[in-house]
Amino acid sequence: CNLVHHDGTDVIVYGTDDEDVFEFDAAASRLVTVNRVPYDFTDAEAASVSFQGAAAADAAILYGNDQDETVELWPGHGTLTGEDYSVVLSSVEEITAIGREGIDVARLHDDPLGIDVFVGGPDRAELSGDGFSLRANSFRYVHANATAGSGDVATLDGDPDRFDELLVWPNMAKLFGETFFLRAMWFDSVFSNSTPGTGDLAKLYDSTGNDTFTAWPDRAELSGDSLSVQVNSFRWVHSYSTEGDDVATLYGSDGRDVFVGKGQWGKLRGTDFYNRAVSYGKLHVYGGSGSRDVAVLRDAVLKKRIVQPDGMAQVAWLHEFERVRQRSDGDETIIDAVD
Repeated sequence: CNLVHHDGTDVIVYGTDDEDVFEFDAAASRLVTVNRVPYDFTDAEAASVSFQGAAAADAAILYGNDQDETVELWPGHGTLTGEDYSVVLSSVEEITAIGREGIDVARLHDDPLGIDVFVGGPDRAELSGDGFSLRANSFRYVHANATAGSGDVATLDGDPDRFDELLVWPNMAKLFGETFFLRAMWFDSVFSNSTPGTGDLAKLYDSTGNDTFTAWPDRAELSGDSLSVQVNSFRWVHSYSTEGDDVATLYGSDGRDVFVGKGQWGKLRGTDFYNRAVSYGKLHVYGGSGSRDVAVLRDAVLKKRIVQPDGMAQVAWLHEFERVRQRSDGDETIIDAVD
């Protein structure tokens, strides 16, 4: 039986009861391949292409061209749209879209009833769950959409050779660099991985509830009732408290670390790390096991282990510092050996 039907500008491909592989290539005029059998069409002959899978687990591979294109995928179905063509898929378990030279956009949607996983990087992205896999490779912009509260997990990986920036809110995470842009919406857990030495920057924003920010030299975590975020190997990490009874804890390294506290923020830095907590009501800072750790406090009321900034509700507890310096109006107070 002929699986490919052509009528005017429409091409319709039907699946079989076996596992089928459908391929579409927009760059090779309009090349349609079904189970390794090629069918060539001109652009005018294949302005609209559709593939209808059947009972078995089918796969589709879509190749774009040098135009600006958009792919939108859901579990089991999806569309690819260019300037002068469109492809529609139905009943397909595994879908892969591959961009080329245009400014391409991919939108991936989860299964609202299942636990799904999104993994994205500079040149590839995949959203998968029970019985489906959606991939978008070499797309300039990728947007992944989850269902809040279903336990979905997103992992965003940066460019190993270039600077990237990560922005995270309770319902959204963005990781972007010179050649890519990833956005994950409504994922319950977000992980992001940087490459040491690239100088990547992460900014983490709290929820309306009570949240906890904890940072070490090699990673940082922000967690609460409505968010769970972990970032790894970012050179610069800033976390912002806006509402709730939030608590921040900063840990130093085995080397020499310096803590600076002023007004509404405190930052702990050392070799290859810089972690900063902004507007947290409670802040715990540990110098670590290294020698010569120093804390510098500006415009604060200084007591043994407790710092109360003037006119502020913020309190900082300092631990394991060889020396604490308090500076205000040109005067300096020093406390040695804060354990």
